[in-house]
Amino acid sequence: MTPVVLLLGLALVALGGLAWVTSPLLRETARRLRPRSPGLSGDVQRSLELLDELDLERLRGAISAAEHAELTAESRRQAALALDEQDRRRARAEAQVEHLLAERPAVAASITPITPPLAARRPLVWLLTAGTLVIGLIAVVLVVTLGAREGIGQQAAVGNVGVAAIAAVAVSPTNSEVLVAGHPSGLQVSRDGGAIWQPADVARTIEMVAATPSGFVAVSDSGTLRSDERGAGWVAGTSTLEAARLVSAGLSNLLAAITNDGAVHASDDDGATWRPLPIAAPPNVTGMAVVEQPELQIVVSTSTEGVLAAGLDGSWRSANGFVNGALPTVNVRSLHYEPNSGDQYVSPTGQVFQGAVYVATDAGVFKSVDGMQSWNRLTLAADVVVVTGSAAAPRELYAIARDGTVFRSRDLGASWG
Repeated sequence: MTPVVLLLGLALVALGGLAWVTSPLLRETARRLRPRSPGLSGDVQRSLELLDELDLERLRGAISAAEHAELTAESRRQAALALDEQDRRRARAEAQVEHLLAERPAVAASITPITPPLAARRPLVWLLTAGTLVIGLIAVVLVVTLGAREGIGQQAAVGNVGVAAIAAVAVSPTNSEVLVAGHPSGLQVSRDGGAIWQPADVARTIEMVAATPSGFVAVSDSGTLRSDERGAGWVAGTSTLEAARLVSAGLSNLLAAITNDGAVHASDDDGATWRPLPIAAPPNVTGMAVVEQPELQIVVSTSTEGVLAAGLDGSWRSANGFVNGALPTVNVRSLHYEPNSGDQYVSPTGQVFQGAVYVATDAGVFKSVDGMQSWNRLTLAADVVVVTGSAAAPRELYAIARDGTVFRSRDLGASWG
């Protein structure tokens, strides 16, 4: 049941309960507001009311003229008797008052609180009951509404990497619980989804980490390192490419790297050999992704120009979105492309973009599903430096904040915890 349907149901219940509780009050109020002749007893008033009702019954044809005349005469006789009795009671009361005043000329002035009779207290009781019911139902509506909102935007940390200046984080392509984080002093490894982290036996400055179909590749200040899919057993790689940025493609075994001099290379054998691409990287690159459809393009995040994309022709274009769908910042710290997220966009020219692109910024995490023409802010409120995911769980995301706090989403960024 959606929150809107639930709120409408509760509102109807509140209105029904209010009508049920206040209906006796309305009837009692109408009776009390009915015009009465001053100074007449209840019996006289009832007789006069009966005369009015007989006139109405006659007009509606419910009684005949003869019945009306007979009943009217009887009602008037009863009213006359009631008036005589009222006059006798008034005379007796006046005589008693005169007698008391003559015997007790001075009476101490005192005021005794008089408790109103039950009939007079009933309207107040009904009002209090109705008010209590309405307040209770409003409280339920507020609790449900706030609970629904909290459920939509829930976020809670799952752990902390425990180091500063995180360079990159990669997730195993075969097990989304295994994460490897690179930093200036080495590598941190988590095998429980980011809750607990332990240092790997690597005493090098790590500049970049990427997941490959067979495990992990890390770029250090003295060459590359390789490990299995659990982030264990790190050994020196055979590649001599001095890469500053490294990323694996989402659909194929392709690896892409940016060297220290800005050249872009590709590898299809887990980084053993590399071939140059006719692309020169822009300055201040902070992250990279390979998008293989509708056509192959290299997408980078930068700290000064936001997101840029280039095809094999080597010309870079802005991918920051347009107007209301534009990124609110050009300081983008990390980039992640997930081709199997389940998202699909068909352009007006018929080109199909499959998957989603995520970026990490100081304003949180943003997502694009239309080929980076527009970006939507996800619910995570944090200063994020890394966003990444795993081919083993396309609906899951990891976001690492500047202080090393780890957030995990299992629903494409709708909630984090």
